[in-house]
Amino acid sequence: MDWAALGTLILLNIVGSLSPGPDTFFLLRLATRSRIHAIMGVSGIVTGL
Repeated sequence: MDWAALGTLILLNIVGSLSPGPDTFFLLRLATRSRIHAIMGVSGIVTGL
């Protein structure tokens, strides 16, 4: 693997980790309702339920 290909992979990995996923929007929607809804949503995401 040359340096250009490695640099491309690293750049794509960084961009992918910075972009928000569906869990972010789900938690933002729950947080607008109440804090307990957001906490329960986070606990569900963390436990994988």
